[in-house]
Amino acid sequence: MGTPRRLGDPNVDLSRDDECPGSRALKGTLEAEGDANGGICCEIPPSLTFAECTEAGGQRLLDRGDGSLYVAGCEQGSSLIGWLTACDGALCGEGGICCRP
Repeated sequence: MGTPRRLGDPNVDLSRDDECPGSRALKGTLEAEGDANGGICCEIPPSLTFAECTEAGGQRLLDRGDGSLYVAGCEQGSSLIGWLTACDGALCGEGGICCRP
């Protein structure tokens, strides 16, 4: 079955002073003994189908396959509704994000 897919993992080292990537909301900070920078805990947005994104008034932005869209997030002035990870048949591909303009 292989390694489970870690959707939205920015794979970057973030300290407690950084913002959450990908338009995600900050849930809190993480403190660990021996780690002077600490870390952050960010929300995990709901999984949406393409249809659910459209019904919520969202715009679908599809990821290129490198996860960069999960890190970049929505355009400035838009808000994140969820991640396009729940497939509609064969249309899911690499997934993406759903943003409210």
